[in-house]
Amino acid sequence: MTKYTSNIFNKVNKSHFLTIEEHRHIELEAEKDGLDLMDLAAGAITNYIEQLPFIKKKTILILVGKGNNGGDGVSCAIKLIKLGYSITLLLMFDKLSPNTFKLIGEFKQLNGEVITELPVNISKYEVIIDAVIGIGISSGLDNKTQEIFNKINNSEKFVLAVEATTI
Repeated sequence: MTKYTSNIFNKVNKSHFLTIEEHRHIELEAEKDGLDLMDLAAGAITNYIEQLPFIKKKTILILVGKGNNGGDGVSCAIKLIKLGYSITLLLMFDKLSPNTFKLIGEFKQLNGEVITELPVNISKYEVIIDAVIGIGISSGLDNKTQEIFNKINNSEKFVLAVEATTI
Protein backbone atom coordinates (compact mmCIF):
# COMPACT_ATOMS: atom_id res chain seq x y z
CA MET A 1 0.00 0.00 0.00
CA THR A 2 1.39 3.39 -0.88
CA LYS A 3 1.89 6.09 1.72
CA TYR A 4 -0.90 8.04 0.02
CA THR A 5 -3.40 5.22 0.40
CA SER A 6 -2.29 4.46 3.94
CA ASN A 7 -2.91 8.06 4.97
CA ILE A 8 -6.42 8.00 3.54
CA PHE A 9 -7.31 4.71 5.20
CA ASN A 10 -6.09 6.02 8.55
CA LYS A 11 -8.93 8.56 8.33
CA VAL A 12 -11.69 5.98 7.82
CA ASN A 13 -13.06 3.09 9.83
CA LYS A 14 -10.96 -0.03 10.25
CA SER A 15 -13.53 -2.52 8.90
CA HIS A 16 -13.04 -4.29 5.60
CA PHE A 17 -15.90 -2.33 4.07
CA LEU A 18 -16.15 1.38 3.40
CA THR A 19 -19.25 3.44 3.83
CA ILE A 20 -20.37 5.40 0.80
CA GLU A 21 -19.18 8.58 2.50
CA GLU A 22 -15.73 7.09 3.13
CA HIS A 23 -15.54 5.86 -0.45
CA ARG A 24 -16.43 9.30 -1.80
CA HIS A 25 -13.87 10.91 0.53
CA ILE A 26 -11.12 8.62 -0.78
CA GLU A 27 -12.12 9.38 -4.38
CA LEU A 28 -12.01 13.13 -3.76
CA GLU A 29 -8.60 12.94 -2.08
CA ALA A 30 -7.22 10.81 -4.91
CA GLU A 31 -8.54 13.20 -7.55
CA LYS A 32 -7.01 16.15 -5.68
CA ASP A 33 -3.66 14.36 -5.98
CA GLY A 34 -4.19 14.01 -9.73
CA LEU A 35 -4.93 10.29 -9.85
CA ASP A 36 -7.09 9.09 -12.75
CA LEU A 37 -9.32 6.64 -10.91
CA MET A 38 -11.01 5.34 -14.05
CA ASP A 39 -7.65 4.55 -15.59
CA LEU A 40 -6.47 2.84 -12.39
CA ALA A 41 -9.66 0.75 -12.18
CA ALA A 42 -9.40 -0.13 -15.87
CA GLY A 43 -5.78 -1.20 -15.41
CA ALA A 44 -6.70 -3.49 -12.52
CA ILE A 45 -9.58 -5.05 -14.46
CA THR A 46 -7.41 -5.51 -17.55
CA ASN A 47 -4.66 -7.17 -15.51
CA TYR A 48 -7.22 -9.54 -13.98
CA ILE A 49 -8.72 -10.42 -17.38
CA GLU A 50 -5.25 -11.08 -18.79
CA GLN A 51 -4.69 -13.71 -16.06
CA LEU A 52 -7.85 -15.73 -16.79
CA PRO A 53 -6.68 -19.10 -18.12
CA PHE A 54 -9.87 -19.98 -20.02
CA ILE A 55 -9.90 -17.00 -22.37
CA LYS A 56 -8.99 -18.20 -25.85
CA LYS A 57 -11.00 -16.12 -28.35
CA LYS A 58 -10.67 -12.88 -26.35
CA THR A 59 -14.35 -12.00 -26.71
CA ILE A 60 -15.83 -9.81 -24.00
CA LEU A 61 -19.16 -8.07 -23.48
CA ILE A 62 -19.07 -5.05 -21.17
CA LEU A 63 -22.31 -3.73 -19.69
CA VAL A 64 -21.95 0.04 -19.37
CA GLY A 65 -23.84 2.05 -16.76
CA LYS A 66 -24.53 5.76 -16.97
CA GLY A 67 -22.10 6.94 -14.30
CA ASN A 68 -18.43 6.64 -13.47
CA ASN A 69 -18.77 2.88 -13.03
CA GLY A 70 -19.67 2.73 -16.71
CA GLY A 71 -16.63 4.89 -17.43
CA ASP A 72 -14.45 2.34 -15.64
CA GLY A 73 -15.83 -0.32 -17.97
CA VAL A 74 -15.28 1.74 -21.12
CA SER A 75 -11.75 2.67 -20.06
CA CYS A 76 -11.10 -1.05 -19.57
CA ALA A 77 -12.58 -1.74 -23.02
CA ILE A 78 -10.10 0.69 -24.57
CA LYS A 79 -7.18 -1.05 -22.88
CA LEU A 80 -8.42 -4.51 -23.86
CA ILE A 81 -9.11 -3.64 -27.50
CA LYS A 82 -5.54 -2.31 -27.75
CA LEU A 83 -4.38 -5.73 -26.52
CA GLY A 84 -6.25 -7.50 -29.31
CA TYR A 85 -9.49 -8.38 -27.57
CA SER A 86 -12.84 -8.25 -29.38
CA ILE A 87 -14.94 -5.99 -27.16
CA THR A 88 -18.63 -5.17 -27.37
CA LEU A 89 -20.08 -2.42 -25.19
CA LEU A 90 -23.73 -2.73 -24.21
CA LEU A 91 -25.02 0.71 -23.23
CA MET A 92 -27.59 0.10 -20.52
CA PHE A 93 -28.96 3.66 -20.45
CA ASP A 94 -29.62 6.48 -22.91
CA LYS A 95 -27.98 9.18 -20.78
CA LEU A 96 -24.33 8.85 -19.79
CA SER A 97 -21.94 10.84 -17.64
CA PRO A 98 -19.71 13.23 -19.61
CA ASN A 99 -16.61 11.11 -18.84
CA THR A 100 -18.29 7.91 -19.98
CA PHE A 101 -19.59 9.57 -23.16
CA LYS A 102 -16.10 10.88 -23.98
CA LEU A 103 -14.54 7.45 -23.43
CA ILE A 104 -17.11 5.81 -25.70
CA GLY A 105 -16.00 8.20 -28.46
CA GLU A 106 -12.40 7.02 -27.96
CA PHE A 107 -13.58 3.38 -28.00
CA LYS A 108 -15.44 3.90 -31.28
CA GLN A 109 -12.29 5.36 -32.85
CA LEU A 110 -10.67 1.97 -32.18
CA ASN A 111 -13.50 0.30 -34.14
CA GLY A 112 -15.10 -1.13 -31.01
CA GLU A 113 -18.70 -2.31 -31.25
CA VAL A 114 -21.39 -0.43 -29.30
CA ILE A 115 -24.90 -1.85 -28.93
CA THR A 116 -28.02 -0.94 -26.96
CA GLU A 117 -29.76 -4.33 -26.74
CA LEU A 118 -28.50 -7.59 -25.27
CA PRO A 119 -27.67 -9.98 -28.12
CA VAL A 120 -29.93 -13.03 -28.32
CA ASN A 121 -26.86 -15.28 -28.38
CA ILE A 122 -24.37 -14.30 -25.68
CA SER A 123 -22.55 -17.63 -25.90
CA LYS A 124 -19.86 -16.07 -28.14
CA TYR A 125 -18.58 -13.99 -25.19
CA GLU A 126 -16.08 -15.65 -22.88
CA VAL A 127 -16.47 -12.98 -20.20
CA ILE A 128 -19.13 -10.45 -19.32
CA ILE A 129 -18.01 -7.40 -17.36
CA ASP A 130 -20.67 -5.65 -15.27
CA ALA A 131 -19.81 -1.94 -15.12
CA VAL A 132 -23.38 -0.84 -14.45
CA ILE A 133 -23.91 -0.13 -10.77
CA GLY A 134 -21.55 1.85 -8.58
CA ILE A 135 -21.81 3.65 -5.28
CA GLY A 136 -24.06 6.33 -6.77
CA ILE A 137 -27.15 4.14 -7.11
CA SER A 138 -30.07 5.62 -5.25
CA SER A 139 -33.00 3.51 -6.44
CA GLY A 140 -33.92 0.03 -7.56
CA LEU A 141 -33.19 -1.38 -10.98
CA ASP A 142 -35.47 -0.62 -13.90
CA ASN A 143 -37.20 -3.51 -15.69
CA LYS A 144 -34.80 -3.53 -18.66
CA THR A 145 -31.74 -3.77 -16.40
CA GLN A 146 -33.33 -6.48 -14.27
CA GLU A 147 -34.24 -8.48 -17.37
CA ILE A 148 -30.70 -8.24 -18.77
CA PHE A 149 -29.14 -9.20 -15.42
CA ASN A 150 -31.50 -12.19 -15.16
CA LYS A 151 -30.62 -13.43 -18.67
CA ILE A 152 -26.91 -13.12 -17.93
CA ASN A 153 -27.23 -14.81 -14.54
CA ASN A 154 -29.11 -17.69 -16.19
CA SER A 155 -26.48 -18.02 -18.91
CA GLU A 156 -23.79 -19.38 -16.58
CA LYS A 157 -21.23 -17.07 -18.23
CA PHE A 158 -18.23 -15.83 -16.25
CA VAL A 159 -19.22 -12.38 -14.96
CA LEU A 160 -16.86 -9.88 -13.42
CA ALA A 161 -18.50 -7.01 -11.52
CA VAL A 162 -16.39 -3.85 -11.58
CA GLU A 163 -17.98 -2.44 -8.47
CA ALA A 164 -21.14 -3.49 -6.77
CA THR A 165 -23.05 -2.12 -3.85
CA THR A 166 -26.17 -3.11 -2.01
CA ILE A 167 -29.27 -1.07 -2.59
